[in-house]
Amino acid sequence: MRLEAARAAKALTGGHRPLGWTLFTYIAREALFPTLLALGGLSLAAVTKSLLALSDLLVNRGLSPEDTAAFVGFEIVVLAARILPFAVLLGALIALGRLAADKELLALESCGVSPGRLIGPVLAVGCLGTLLGLGLSLRAVPATLAAREQLLIQSTLEQPGSVLRAGVVQRFGDRRLSALQASSRGDDLRGVMLHASDLDETFFAETATLRVPQPGTIVVTLRDGVIVTNAGERGQLVRFKLFRTELEGDRSVNDAQGDEGRFASTPTATLWSARPADAKDERAIRTELARRFSTPFAALALTWLAVPLALTLGSATRGSGGVVGLGVTVLYYGLLQASNGLLEFPDIPVAAAAWLPNIAALIGGAVLMIRRFVLLRERQAKARAPDARDVRSQRARGGSRFALTRYVARRYASLALLGVGVLLLAYLLVDVLEKLEQFAEHGAAFSEVVRFYSARIPLLASRVVPMGLLVAAAMLVSAMSSEGELVGMEACGVRAGRGLMPVIVIATLAIPAYFLLVDRVLPRTNALADRLKDTEIKNKSPGGWEEVWSHTAHMALHVGALNSGAGMARDITLYELGSTGLPERRLDARVARYLGHDAWRLLEAKLTLISRVGLIDAPVAETRAIPEIESSLSDPMHLDIAELRRHIRDAREGDYDATAFEVDLQSRLAQPFQCLLLPWLGLLIALGVRKPAPAMLWAIAIGVGFILVMGVTQALGYGGAIPAIVAGWAPSGAVALAVVALQLRR
Repeated sequence: MRLEAARAAKALTGGHRPLGWTLFTYIAREALFPTLLALGGLSLAAVTKSLLALSDLLVNRGLSPEDTAAFVGFEIVVLAARILPFAVLLGALIALGRLAADKELLALESCGVSPGRLIGPVLAVGCLGTLLGLGLSLRAVPATLAAREQLLIQSTLEQPGSVLRAGVVQRFGDRRLSALQASSRGDDLRGVMLHASDLDETFFAETATLRVPQPGTIVVTLRDGVIVTNAGERGQLVRFKLFRTELEGDRSVNDAQGDEGRFASTPTATLWSARPADAKDERAIRTELARRFSTPFAALALTWLAVPLALTLGSATRGSGGVVGLGVTVLYYGLLQASNGLLEFPDIPVAAAAWLPNIAALIGGAVLMIRRFVLLRERQAKARAPDARDVRSQRARGGSRFALTRYVARRYASLALLGVGVLLLAYLLVDVLEKLEQFAEHGAAFSEVVRFYSARIPLLASRVVPMGLLVAAAMLVSAMSSEGELVGMEACGVRAGRGLMPVIVIATLAIPAYFLLVDRVLPRTNALADRLKDTEIKNKSPGGWEEVWSHTAHMALHVGALNSGAGMARDITLYELGSTGLPERRLDARVARYLGHDAWRLLEAKLTLISRVGLIDAPVAETRAIPEIESSLSDPMHLDIAELRRHIRDAREGDYDATAFEVDLQSRLAQPFQCLLLPWLGLLIALGVRKPAPAMLWAIAIGVGFILVMGVTQALGYGGAIPAIVAGWAPSGAVALAVVALQLRR
């Protein structure tokens, strides 16, 4: 006991021996390597997210390979500037956790070196991160944003149909355009609906084409259609053979910048010398400059916090530092949201609001450092009782028929949970950083963002579960190989493949759970996340009211305002469509109240028959079933498998191409089997390598390659180059063939 007290007192008050250059560089290198690993891993997560989105644009939508590579490079530069401070924090905490787990910090204390001196080499890494971040934030990011904006504008103006998807209503200025069938490039359409809110008219046409005669001008030509006007009591019906009109170009790139974001691509030197026209522009410029400096210096502030935080909390395992770092990142993001909220108040100084998260990190580090040196003794770690170890060892020596199976299963399950959790947090962090400017632009509160991501987390989890199982399989084989357990297993006559069979069993059990996640959970959470984004974050319709559009093979629906929570809808217009995509009936209602089971009670309703002779009034029932009113059923992400099949059947009955929905259906059916095939392949490759670093590199290469192949095959399926079943099952089939080949070779 006296020895423990003396050691604690020496660590707190004594230990003035310097680190020395050798120890200084050693600890700095220990912190630098996981920093680079975290930076590369988070950047890789961002790239893999972009691969699926860009593959369709590359294969079908006319985006050149050079432009695709440019988009990926732009995203890496922008995200690297935002991720760098958090990567430095993760690197410092992971390094300190590793030193504590390997008892190296205890060895330093026993040599008279105070743990507080670790702050020197860690801050050196933080300074390097700050210098690199300043270079990115002040020069690289503005230039990258400007180039990305120009490239996006150019590609959108040259190919406006690239944003069109079958059945999805797109906005072009004050016009709404939707088609039940679109060509791979989006320029040839069938079953078209065009709503012009400025004219209060709705156009329906059997076919249409999109052309760009010159940049910035989009011409849509409708053929064989009707115009249903909303003016007057009865409205008017006009039939036409050919109708041509111009659409307003997509200005989302410029409009989405907001007051402060519109200066994000302006060079720093230009901002310094700018003469703002009014006080609003002046504050926006000052805000942008403050952010460009505060973001890089976050690396220094967070590393100052990392050392006392790691020494105070302790580290029982090597990976606990990374978990603590992700938790600190979440708290820092909350402060960042509070900072963005304070910037909305003109009376609060820009510098105080922009530097608030960094100041909080500096104060937190100082408080923890003072607390460490004020405490009289450190918290004692709980030691295992010798008798408990003896009992466990006796039980182990007693043996069990399934001891090895339980041991491998427990270890793989823990590694799988760790792998999925780390990948999920990494994806979540990248997703938050991507949407940070949007949240700031719309002034989203922290509680609104939390609700949005509570609904979005299942979608992110569905993307990382197979990869987490793959990484866990590689980690298990690497750990058991480096610790000599595989050799001991084989020396006892148990083949490695047989001993690791619990991995295959757990992966197989994950298939039905993953299927339930994809089929039952995701459609509802995706719809909820989109609704929260539109109604709360973007504030499109305050008070919980939102505008709803839907366009299917049988009907086109527009709800001016829908409040799902109150079960109320206002200004409803429902068109029942014929086989050619032209309307046959029109139902109007001023107000509707939800009765349950898709039934709505209509108030001030009117039914109009659209015949060859004109519009004919008809009686309308007070109660009507309108299943499409809850959400836009044309978005496959909001449909379960049964609803997706129904949507495909309706499209086929209307003689429309449902290839895109068929590809989505086959991909969704094939996804659950990734939970078995990917870890099985990773297990076989890791057994052949049996070295930690190559096994992990192989696992990463398999994961990234699988995502790339899946994106390319889906894009080819959307374009009709390969059948839908091939597009959906080809990636899983390729992995299955690789598994069979490696298994037969073993």
